[in-house]
Order: sequence, then structure tokens, then C-alpha cells
Amino acid sequence: MDTSQSSLDLAVRAALLNNVEDSLAFRKLDAQEALGTLSKEGDAFDVIVMDPPPYVRSQANLAAGIKMYGKIAGAAMPVLKPNGLLFVGSCSHNVTVDSFIEEVSKGIRMGGRSAQLLSVGGAGMDHPVHPSLPQTSYLKTVLFRVQ
Repeated sequence: MDTSQSSLDLAVRAALLNNVEDSLAFRKLDAQEALGTLSKEGDAFDVIVMDPPPYVRSQANLAAGIKMYGKIAGAAMPVLKPNGLLFVGSCSHNVTVDSFIEEVSKGIRMGGRSAQLLSVGGAGMDHPVHPSLPQTSYLKTVLFRVQ
């Protein structure tokens, strides 16, 4: 799910190139709204990948913005199968890795589930971090196995 048609077109193209188009579905929808609909329809998934926009663009909206990571994680709980994988990314440089993990974990618990943190990641070599510019360390990811 994505609100960007061009992103969806790229995803479809990648699926075709990798011969996995039959095991994937693509929809142009707002993820938070769609998760509620999918839950009502009884859909469930083994893996959910969430790559939201930068919720915290400045320190001024840190308190409100960081809670959005928990909100989206919680919204995914009704449609994630037991022992499913939840992958969440953040491109907000104002959010620390620790607070990101904490907020996603809160969302999982608010969704009535428990989880194991399997992996914490960041930018690859194509996004180098400059030691004098902490804002260049903006990409972060977490992978949870959710009970």
C-alpha cells in the first residue's frame, strides 16, 4: 500500500522482474486507513513492511510526531499473523534509535501483542554518515517477530 502511484509502479515492475508478482498485491491507499479496512475484512499477513514519511521533521514536533510510529505499529497488529514479522523504517533524523524502538514497541503492546526485536538497522553504504553531521544518520529500521 502506498499513496504514491509511481512508487507502486516501481514495486510492480520489481515484482515482475523477480517473478514474485503472484505472491504480492499492490494497492494505492493510505496505510493507516487501509489497515482498519483489512482488519474488518479478516485479512492477515505473515510480513508487514512499513516505511512511513518522516513524522518528525523538526524538534518542535518531536513529541507528537514520534508517537505516530507507535500508532502505525499498533494499527498493524490486527492484520499481522501470530509469529509474523513487522518491519518499520524511519527517515526522521530527529528521532533516536532508542526512542524509535521504544515507540514501535509501545504500539505493538497497545495492539495487545508481544514481540521480540530481531534486528536494528540503518543506512547502507549508499547513504554514508558524516561524523560531524549527526543529521546524516537519519535512516533507521527495526524488525520484530510479533507473537
